[in-house]
Amino acid sequence: MKAKLFTEIFKWGVLSAIAMFAMPELAFAQVTDVQSLITNVASKQLPALPYALGAVCYVGGSFMLVSGALELKKHAENPATTPMSKGVARLLTGGAITAVPALTSVVQKTTMLSGNQASYTAFSQTF
Repeated sequence: MKAKLFTEIFKWGVLSAIAMFAMPELAFAQVTDVQSLITNVASKQLPALPYALGAVCYVGGSFMLVSGALELKKHAENPATTPMSKGVARLLTGGAITAVPALTSVVQKTTMLSGNQASYTAFSQTF
């Protein structure tokens, strides 16, 4: 059942991509040149991108944490059929995915917004 669903989703995704590339004027709506499309997307969509990615990470990480807890519950009920490693792996993965937005904000604040400019010394071209 899952394989059939994934096959259908993949098929419709490929058909949508083909239609988008075959008829770019419909896919780009009112934009006639690519440069103005890039400018519009960069000015309107990119400031909201970190928040959207953070939301995706929080939702995906929460899903993995709940899934890991349920796997550990299955292991507690019947250790012979369900290994503990599945639950622990999902818990670790969920924790890592949930921590991504916090880690990226720390990296962004310490590297990009610190106000300190990076300095470098050019290599001497004479050897």
